[in-house]
Amino acid sequence: MMLAHKASREGKVAAEVIAGKPSAFDARAIPAVVYTDPQIAWCGLTEEQARQQNRKVDVQRFPWKFSGRATTMGAPEGLTKIIVDPPSGRILGMGITGRDTEGLDENP
Repeated sequence: MMLAHKASREGKVAAEVIAGKPSAFDARAIPAVVYTDPQIAWCGLTEEQARQQNRKVDVQRFPWKFSGRATTMGAPEGLTKIIVDPPSGRILGMGITGRDTEGLDENP
């Protein structure tokens, strides 16, 4: 991962360690991002990866067409997907895709 937020966190960890404070960095928590239109981001396990590990998963999907904010911003085509461990309720992974309306021409 060669993203700015990774480098920022690594710099903070280095500064905290130099200052004698306890600090750690866990690269598993870095979201992966694809800068496209629509944009795509994910972190943690995908549904397929969780199933390959023989985990029971609860997959929750939220289409943005049901989001008032997304609809009023002209981006109802998006989707948020959350992969959850049913017994604990722990989020194992998450994916999101949708359009960034900033900078879009409102009069296509």
